[in-house]
Amino acid sequence: MEKQRPGWLEIIVLAIVYIVVVVVFSKIIVEQTSETPIIMGLSLSALSAGAGLCAFAAAYFLRIRKPLPFGLKKTTGKWLIAGAVLGVAVYVSGVVLFNILAFFGYTDFTTQDAYREAAAGGTLLFLLQLILIAVATPIGEEFAFRGVLTSALLRYGPWVSIIISSLIFAVAHGINEVLPIAFFTGLAAAYLFYRTGSVWPGVIVHCVNNGLATLASFIAMNFL
Repeated sequence: MEKQRPGWLEIIVLAIVYIVVVVVFSKIIVEQTSETPIIMGLSLSALSAGAGLCAFAAAYFLRIRKPLPFGLKKTTGKWLIAGAVLGVAVYVSGVVLFNILAFFGYTDFTTQDAYREAAAGGTLLFLLQLILIAVATPIGEEFAFRGVLTSALLRYGPWVSIIISSLIFAVAHGINEVLPIAFFTGLAAAYLFYRTGSVWPGVIVHCVNNGLATLASFIAMNFL
């Protein structure tokens, strides 16, 4: 198993593909949808999923081409429930953090505006946004960041892998108010990956956190 673990070659390919896809397509999306924030939000959500899946596929087919070294295996219900509980904990920690920042005068929470607009565009668009950001994006990002990055770094020890991969995952979301929440999400997902060897508990963490955030945006924009 250790010999089959993804290594630096997979990490480099993952990074190149991910960065190229995000940079090229985010520019196109912003230029083409700047006057339609709902479409922008949906498109950026699709990009979050697509970039992760493209980067993962490039790393997967590079040389190993087997699912187990990338954490593509079944896990138990106990760990999926643990993922759901940690997903709620991450979401609540984000709410607390944002309220603390607001208390101290920081209110420039604008980087997620397009996603909030997409979630508030009516019931059908909300459901589409929920599928994109709370199902497709977690799968794409967890396959990439946990299945490749965390797995590859485990050769240096669990905590090096968990912390470094979580930091990279957080920075990939931008230097903004989302960074600490992305870091918490990464920590929870990477820890579960280390304990189970499976990406699926981390996918559940990600799904629950993103789903609750999207639902909160829908409620806030339509009923409050």
